[in-house]
Amino acid sequence: VQRGGCDSILTHRQEAAFQVFFGSNDRKIYAVREDNGEYAWHFTTQGRILSPPTISNNLVFVGSSDWRLYALDEVDGKKVWEFRTEAAVHCSPVVFNLIVYFGSLDGKLYAVSALAGELVWEFDAGSSIKSSPALDDGKIFFGSDN
Repeated sequence: VQRGGCDSILTHRQEAAFQVFFGSNDRKIYAVREDNGEYAWHFTTQGRILSPPTISNNLVFVGSSDWRLYALDEVDGKKVWEFRTEAAVHCSPVVFNLIVYFGSLDGKLYAVSALAGELVWEFDAGSSIKSSPALDDGKIFFGSDN
C-alpha cells in the first residue's frame, strides 16, 4: 500500500505550536503537531495531493488531482473556499498581495483572490503547467509543457 505523498512545510501558529502540513496519495491534507506528532486535523479532497501546500494569511492553500485549489483554515482545517479548474492542480501555489497564483494541467495560469476564492484573471499557456510559478519585480515566471 502506497501511503506516501508530497513534501511538507513547517509553519508557525499563533498559539506558538508548530505544525507540519502535507498532502498525500490518500487524498488528504494533514496538519500534524511538531511537538508531539499528533494529528491536529485532516481534510479530504476527491483526488491525490502531489505538491506541498502554501501557507499565507492563516490559510493553507493546496491543489489536488480533483481539479481544485482549496483554501483551508490553518487552525481547524475547515474549507474556506475551493476553486475549480479544468484539470488537476499539481503545483504549489504562490501567494502575493492576497492573490493566489497557480497553474493547472488544463494549461492555464490562474490568479485567484486569497480571501474569497474568486477569479482575478487567467492566462492560457496552451499546455500543462506542472511547475509552481515564481514572482519577481511585478513579473510572473512559470514553465509549461510546450
